[in-house]
Amino acid sequence: MATNRNYTADFKHNVKVSLEAEEIARDLLEQLTLDAFVSVRDEPEFFHVGDLLNQNGEGFDVKDDGIIHKTGNVFCEVRKRWKNGAVTDGWMLNGEYDYLVILDRVKQNIYVLDFKKLKRVYRSSGRSVCGIDMGDNYTDGFLISLKKCRALGVVVDEARYTYTGERYDIVA
Repeated sequence: MATNRNYTADFKHNVKVSLEAEEIARDLLEQLTLDAFVSVRDEPEFFHVGDLLNQNGEGFDVKDDGIIHKTGNVFCEVRKRWKNGAVTDGWMLNGEYDYLVILDRVKQNIYVLDFKKLKRVYRSSGRSVCGIDMGDNYTDGFLISLKKCRALGVVVDEARYTYTGERYDIVA
């Protein structure tokens, strides 16, 4: 079982970590795309289209992955088993994003994946199933390597970034 080093059993902490990741991703996406983004994470009608929308209405969902630098794999959430016994479909099944944004804060990389292509890969592949303890739930999913995502055209953009003390900037 793997754990995402950025998350704990404390739900309030996890929300804070997610919000930080979303803000970092928003700054970086605006630099990569020269587009403006707005947060829609708290708007119920946008739940399935992501955390951020660009000016064209494309949805971007942000994932803060604390172990991608070690594994080289993208974890795709299929099912959540909550501590209270409830079971819900994960974002791989119910997400309708245009793009999945993965933030690696250890190596300071951002990856932008075409979510529709990622879903096609998921549906057609033999799945490597694994689980992650996220503190408030146990998440089942499958892994796909970044290398394979690049080869299949799933990764549409990626960049290294740095923190200048005031803001996050893409490294040219």
